[in-house]
Amino acid sequence: MKWTALFIVGLLITVTPLIAQQIPAGTTLPIVLTSSIDAAKAKPGQQITGKVMQTINLSSGVRIPAGAKVTGHVVGANAATNSSPARLSFVMDTIRVDDHPYAVTTNLRAMAGFTQVLDAQTPLTGPDEGVTNADWTTEQVGGDENVYRDEGKVEAAGDRVVGSATANGILAAPETVPGMKCRGDFNHSGDQQAFWIFSSDACGSYGFDGLQISHAGRTNPVGQIDLASRKDIKLAEGTGLLLRVDGPSQRD
Repeated sequence: MKWTALFIVGLLITVTPLIAQQIPAGTTLPIVLTSSIDAAKAKPGQQITGKVMQTINLSSGVRIPAGAKVTGHVVGANAATNSSPARLSFVMDTIRVDDHPYAVTTNLRAMAGFTQVLDAQTPLTGPDEGVTNADWTTEQVGGDENVYRDEGKVEAAGDRVVGSATANGILAAPETVPGMKCRGDFNHSGDQQAFWIFSSDACGSYGFDGLQISHAGRTNPVGQIDLASRKDIKLAEGTGLLLRVDGPSQRD
């Protein structure tokens, strides 16, 4: 009995930190690409890199800091032709937290071009002398939502408060827009999610002419993100992605 009890205690000591390190399903990961992808040149297996843009504090005790590295790879790609659209398929499946890699399965809720990412981080009135970015009012990508950083709040149309401002993003509950494919509050724990420069109802692609998210990765093949366009698909470094974890995810 004594050795059995010691074994159980030892097992709990080993397993508990692992459980505490889970990244729950429904966690949003707002990232920016730190590498570029050209569907006309990309090859299966080519690495894709990005980094988390907003610090995420999870109820599990995990803290995902802004700057945490996210990696994935190309599954398939081809250029546009006269008879077929350009296509790009990829997965984003690893995140490093405190130098530990976590295997994650993610889907794509929204994406924004380089220009849209910059615009969302520029004050609506233009930079004023003596005014810091902590006082800026900015407009989120994908919806009619403004961030009033001096008041610490995010407002949608009709002065409806939908979230709160943080040092490097916003916290809000995901919302659904009628007619759009994205779901609403997919995190049943009630935790607000990190959206960075995206609005709480952002869904689809922004700033890309004719680019469609043909498969977000929520259904089979789960985790695979497919893009399609009649024009060549080029995702520049600085492109923003709003990913959602289909988990929970474990430390490797």
